[in-house]
Amino acid sequence: DSLPYRYVTATGTYDAASEIVLSGRSFQGVAGNHVLTPLVLDDTTAVLVDRGWVPLDIASPPITGAAAAPGGGVTVGGLALPADADSMAPSSPAPSVVTRIDVGVADLPYDLLPVYVLLTQQDPAQASGVPAPVPPPVPDEGPHLSYALQWFAFATIAIVGCGVLLRRDRRRPAE
Repeated sequence: DSLPYRYVTATGTYDAASEIVLSGRSFQGVAGNHVLTPLVLDDTTAVLVDRGWVPLDIASPPITGAAAAPGGGVTVGGLALPADADSMAPSSPAPSVVTRIDVGVADLPYDLLPVYVLLTQQDPAQASGVPAPVPPPVPDEGPHLSYALQWFAFATIAIVGCGVLLRRDRRRPAE
């Protein structure tokens, strides 16, 4: 429960054979996908690592070439985020392309932590710029403040308008 929205560091080995492509994601206005790779930890549990954005031509695992996960031990750092879903019953066979991060969907030989890591650093570093690390979400008010101001303006207009109409009706002589 204390992991989501914290910066975490984990050391383990990537399970490239169980990689998942998170489809339908864009980065800097360009359509593409994200690569989710399980990182098997020393205690035989694992955590999904969102290694970053890849172009649309990388649409299904296994990810090969310059975008392939490094072999051997790696240390990753990033933001732990809650999964989009956690289905209780794993599917069989495990899907290789998904549209949301579901830590319960993969039929893996190890338990997945209930969070995933949005990668910000990796040692050893990726040999190329692909997958491109995605910046974490920016904590801001979003559109909520402007919506609140808009509705308070509507309420003020309604109250003032009602007052103007009532005053005008009282000034008119009865017909």
